[in-house]
Amino acid sequence: MQQISLFIFFLFLVSASKAQQQETYIKEGNTFFKKGQLAEAVSSYNKVTDAPLKYTALLNKGTALYKQKKYEDAVKTYKQVWVNLRIN
Repeated sequence: MQQISLFIFFLFLVSASKAQQQETYIKEGNTFFKKGQLAEAVSSYNKVTDAPLKYTALLNKGTALYKQKKYEDAVKTYKQVWVNLRIN
C-alpha cells in the first residue's frame, strides 16, 4: 500500500512540474514578444504541448506570426485553436 501511495505522489509531482514548465514557456514567449523578438516568441510557444495552455500558446503564436506579416501561418495557427475548441 505504501508503494502505491509513493507512486501516486511521484506521478503528481511529475505532472505538476510539467504544467509549471509549460507555463514557463508561455511567459518566456511573452517576454520575447514584448521585446519584439517575434521568431524567438514563436519558438517558445511551440514548446507548449498540453491543453489548455496549448491554446493560449497557439493564440499568442498566431499573433506573433501576424506581426511578422506571416499571414498564412497565422491563419493556420488560429485554425488549430478553432478546430480543437469545437471538438472539445
